[in-house]
Amino acid sequence: MMRFTPVLAVAVAAIFAQPAFATTTNPTNTADQASTGATSTAIVQTTSTATTGTLGTRVGSFVAVEAMNRQGGNTEMVAALHDEMAFGTGMSAGGGDGRLGVWVSGGWTGVEDDLVSTAYDGDVFSMLFGGDYQFNDRFLGGVAIGYESADIDTTFNTGNVSSNGWTIAPYAGYVLNRYFTMDVSAGYSFVDYDLMRTNAAGTTVTGGFESNRWFVAGAVNGYYSVNKILLTGRLGYSYTRESQDGFTESDTTINSSRDVTVGSIRVGGTMGYDLGKVQPYLTTTYVYDAQLTKVAVGAGQAQPANDRSGIDFGGGLRFALSDRVTGGIEGTTHLARDNFDSTSVSGNLRIKF
Repeated sequence: MMRFTPVLAVAVAAIFAQPAFATTTNPTNTADQASTGATSTAIVQTTSTATTGTLGTRVGSFVAVEAMNRQGGNTEMVAALHDEMAFGTGMSAGGGDGRLGVWVSGGWTGVEDDLVSTAYDGDVFSMLFGGDYQFNDRFLGGVAIGYESADIDTTFNTGNVSSNGWTIAPYAGYVLNRYFTMDVSAGYSFVDYDLMRTNAAGTTVTGGFESNRWFVAGAVNGYYSVNKILLTGRLGYSYTRESQDGFTESDTTINSSRDVTVGSIRVGGTMGYDLGKVQPYLTTTYVYDAQLTKVAVGAGQAQPANDRSGIDFGGGLRFALSDRVTGGIEGTTHLARDNFDSTSVSGNLRIKF
């Protein structure tokens, strides 16, 4: 467990080192800054949540199998746990079989903001490819490569913000005991943004910039089965910081460089029911943003609430095609934030060797 301490220390230190809100504005172009400020913050929030959430769920599920094996019970339920099968039921961990796993996960999120001064809506796509190795019956480590793209229409200025980027992220999981596991991940992304808006004269203005993003995340997971019912819980924290370059638009408007910060605490759980090779489940997660870059718009405009909390509700289906091929699909909706909501659909497939 000591090998995870530096990563967790970084995450904990980030909570106290950063203010709860950091305001990003552009004195020379405050109204149009909302286009890049509000939408790029939404893109960072959505893509970082998709990446850290997917990694956390995947690695958490990989080590969960061994934890559940220590409890005994229905091996098919264990096999379907969180869409994956990492440590293999019915096979000796010491035999060398099933130690290597590869997986792919893809997702779509639709986002919408209905505040008149920052209104936008659009789509965010993400995909992760990963591979990992089971070093013993407690520890697993691997690395993932990700791609993301976003296409957001900024309604309030008849514009658009689009982005695409790549991520590399190592991850690890550890079985604490028969009921609890932990997982950590960290990563780096480089992202390109292209922007377009319509100015007061009806002229199209364009621009673009690059950014560098890093993140760190960690969580503790709990598992318990009662007959055919499987209960899971997760307490985690993720911290993301994206440094966006300054740029000059086609009409010579200067936009300053800025940092976008998102630090979220997530507490949630799932309840699944064993149907053999298939397991439907319900899930809910409370999200609290301990750090979040605050969006500010021009004087006299409706100011964003910049509220910190929301709730994810949803459900999904886990399946085990064989003792080496597993996967799942999940849909969620994010509610309880002022002027903002989102809907996500994701799926994954894992193969062991």
